[in-house]
Amino acid sequence: MSSSSPMLSQLPEEVRGVLRRFLSQIKKIQPEHTIGIILYGSLARGEYVIGRSNINVCVFLKEITADYLGQCATFQNEWGKSKIIPPLLLTENDLQASVKLFPLEYGEMKDSHLLLDGQDLLGALPIDDQNLARQCQQEIFGNLIRLRQQCIEGMGKSEALFALLPISLTALLPCIRGLYRLLNKPVSPKYDGLLNQLQVYLEVDPNPFHEVWLLKRGMASPGTHEFPRLFQRYLVSLEALHHRVQRLTEEGQLS
Repeated sequence: MSSSSPMLSQLPEEVRGVLRRFLSQIKKIQPEHTIGIILYGSLARGEYVIGRSNINVCVFLKEITADYLGQCATFQNEWGKSKIIPPLLLTENDLQASVKLFPLEYGEMKDSHLLLDGQDLLGALPIDDQNLARQCQQEIFGNLIRLRQQCIEGMGKSEALFALLPISLTALLPCIRGLYRLLNKPVSPKYDGLLNQLQVYLEVDPNPFHEVWLLKRGMASPGTHEFPRLFQRYLVSLEALHHRVQRLTEEGQLS
């Protein structure tokens, strides 16, 4: 497949040139080792916000050497300016071994990705429900614990909460998708669709999560005095989600 992948036509015009340059550069680095290149993340989901969102790319390789990493590093300054984060590099063995450890992340990538070049190793990748359930539980509880600690660290200041809430939500959204999958519920490819079903599927108030989602996307900004109240609402919903997951686990509804 050439660097002018037909998949690029599905993407916003503003990023096509960036990805064409990236593909041209990455494919020149030890091309005999390259198996495939995929796009994942917000751009693949159709939720990319120009100037705010990063571009996420995964490169599957036969082997990964220090020389390969060094050659990639020569382009990183240019990639970084274009919002392309350092590419995720994986061998096929890496993929098979790590899917047991990171089923949530690979489930996200499998559900929403575009093949830019070569072979798609994600299409038939099996995601184990027991591993997925365990990671969802760990991530949600860990998110809650970190948020409590970081609020104290930031001394409850509005500017600290402004930074904390979008980070927490970014980590939480894949967990919600994972829970829907485990409960055999329809899974929206977009995160705002996931939040719309939160009350129905998990009996959790989605409104604080919606507010932070708009904040994260630059579509709303509560006033300084509102952030502590938003934080309280968000914390209540996150705790409710944690307790709901506990109950579902005890009832055997999560594998």
